[in-house]
Amino acid sequence: MYTMTPPRSRSAAAAAAHGAVASSAAVKRSLMVRSDVRALTIGELERESGVRRRTIYYYVHHGLLPEAQKASPSRALYTEDHLVLLNEIEQMRHEGMRRAAIKMRLEGRIRAAGANGVDLVARREQETRQAILAAATAQEVAAVELNEQAAHLARFNAILNGVAGRVGVYQGSLYDAAPAGPYDLIVSNPPFIPVPDGVPFALCGAGGEDGLTVLLPILEGLPAQLSPQGRAIIYAEGPGDREGPFVRRLLAELVEREGLEAQLMATSALTARSALILRAVSLEKLKRNVPAELAQWKSLYERLGATHLYNYIVRVRRGPAGRLTQIMAFDPHREERGIEVQPGVIVKPK
Repeated sequence: MYTMTPPRSRSAAAAAAHGAVASSAAVKRSLMVRSDVRALTIGELERESGVRRRTIYYYVHHGLLPEAQKASPSRALYTEDHLVLLNEIEQMRHEGMRRAAIKMRLEGRIRAAGANGVDLVARREQETRQAILAAATAQEVAAVELNEQAAHLARFNAILNGVAGRVGVYQGSLYDAAPAGPYDLIVSNPPFIPVPDGVPFALCGAGGEDGLTVLLPILEGLPAQLSPQGRAIIYAEGPGDREGPFVRRLLAELVEREGLEAQLMATSALTARSALILRAVSLEKLKRNVPAELAQWKSLYERLGATHLYNYIVRVRRGPAGRLTQIMAFDPHREERGIEVQPGVIVKPK
């Protein structure tokens, strides 16, 4: 998700699974952009699939489709995974397959679709809050949202919070859908988790094998989007070595080439071994093939040369050309005391 704020005239807020830009006191224009999985109501799923909702509920009840996400006691949200599975179920039924056989054939995909579902309700609430907060200090907020329903929800929440006059919602992804800059402030929390190719993972978190699929275009777009006094704040996670996150190399090249100043603050770190332990626990809870998928994660870390995984915050502004400062702001003895893999269960990696 990212939000951007232009210089002393308007403010734009952009909500995106790909990043966000926010406003400051001096900001008058702010932008928020979001790109995410498409959410469907039961009516939209019924209309696009041609399957009656009574039949859809039947499939969910009998485990042929994953459960929908509850947006309210009387409203649920579905994803495109439901639509794809639904079309295949209907095709198999047309071919004469029985319910049990269909379920057996699609079991892995049904489970993966249920495990990978983006928390659409939470994401929408998060992005709406960001746009509203940006509007509190900016004269104008432009919110960019890829998902049509989430865009409608953002507009509605802007009305409820009395900022509709300053919040404009645009449908699209990243800088492409944002009103032209420059901006005083850009804030982003994009999908950043390095995920092996072919491994099912929530779209709102997956950042490609190196974790940079979305983060990289956000960083490279900063020089054209920042005002002379502009700054950017980006929260992310990524692989690294004992020296710090690998993203430091990209930042070093960026600040040198574009005449920027950057600070890279690592706020936490785990060894790759500890990260794999936590991943194994997660896979077990999701009832996935732990040995096979864990091997893919281990292989990915080895290919990247990653010995650690870091959470970090990047701050970029126009300033002394080529200056990059790295700060390790975390407890280096955390793993020695053990990591909590679930409430009350502490593991100490050897």
